[in-house]
Amino acid sequence: MSIAVDENEDGSITFNCPVCNAKLFDFENPDEVCACKHVKLYYTDALNDEFVHVGNGMEEVADNIIAKYVEDFDEGIEVHMEKLVKKNKNYEIFTVTTSGMACGPCSNTDYILIDLTDMPKKKEKKEKEPKDDKVYIKRVKEMEKAISNYVRECRKMGMDDKRISNYIIYASNVIINKE
Repeated sequence: MSIAVDENEDGSITFNCPVCNAKLFDFENPDEVCACKHVKLYYTDALNDEFVHVGNGMEEVADNIIAKYVEDFDEGIEVHMEKLVKKNKNYEIFTVTTSGMACGPCSNTDYILIDLTDMPKKKEKKEKEPKDDKVYIKRVKEMEKAISNYVRECRKMGMDDKRISNYIIYASNVIINKE
């Protein structure tokens, strides 16, 4: 999953948990790994065959993944972690790759398995119904009058009905999306 990293006020860049916003990775201090309760597994390819963090109850799972990874090195660790995501739809793997220069170009990728069960749900906007039908009818009539005036002016300018209709639909969509 692609992620957005946050640039902090001091210019440092961090990756925060998408559920609770806890700092998980700080690009300025890559050796400092943080984990919240939502992080189930945290693996970095800088440390061979070892998880940096293993969440509660995930010890056996982590051991099995490492054993399979060592057996079949051709399949990356993310392939083995992806199998967990297929089993549990609330899990998601986030990858953070950093690169730089040492004695030549180098890069490091961290694989972070996060449980999104507690992720806040987006609130759906409820449609407000008019409290009074008379107010609703009055507003509809005002809108009809405004559109009729608009159509009349557009026809005076030589616009055809299809073009006028498209402008009205466009304006309606703009208004609806602003609300």
